[in-house]
Amino acid sequence: EVTVPEIEFSVFGSKESFIETVEVNINLLRRRIPSSDLYMKKYTVGSHSKTDVYVVYCQSIANEENVATVQKRMSELDIDQIQDASMLLQVIEDTRSIFPQIIDTERPDRSAGALLEGKIVILTNGSPQALITPVTAFQFISAFEDYLLSWQTASALRLVRIMAVFFSIFATPLYVAILTYHPEIIPQDLFSSLVVSRTAVPFPPIMEALFLEITIELLREAG
Repeated sequence: EVTVPEIEFSVFGSKESFIETVEVNINLLRRRIPSSDLYMKKYTVGSHSKTDVYVVYCQSIANEENVATVQKRMSELDIDQIQDASMLLQVIEDTRSIFPQIIDTERPDRSAGALLEGKIVILTNGSPQALITPVTAFQFISAFEDYLLSWQTASALRLVRIMAVFFSIFATPLYVAILTYHPEIIPQDLFSSLVVSRTAVPFPPIMEALFLEITIELLREAG
């Protein structure tokens, strides 16, 4: 039974999500793109699991080289089992790059939108997630809900996400760099508070920051 998205929840737009049955997922895509241009190629992956995997793309829109690359990697797979789309992602993604080339989604509307942008969607039987490839960094900070809002609102939301990404990357390094090398740029009132709070800390700022980051990650994994 088709259910409401649990991870990529949105206020606007569709309230449908993929399920574990790949045939239902294909129908969800075909209902949104009722065109003969929508092509699907079936693969049976896993010498033991015999998992059905479908590579879906719009023939007149998708880049032929990207389609050929995905089909080549699918046909060359030599693995015992594929139980989920996440397992498939690990074996077909280019491991030579530190940047992800594939994004997963549980939303049929986002997958259909990606198909009409020339992307390739991979559906795996037994998995409620679809894989979209190739992707850029910008697509990791965008949501399909953005397309349902005015361009001003959507642009503002994406700008906030970009700022949040940069803040999460640079906040800790800036804290360490300022305390270690440039404490003079800190306002006097704030600097006095920082000095008092650090008197009982027997570690330099970089060790303090590392302990804090590691503790947060451990708590998140434990949860």
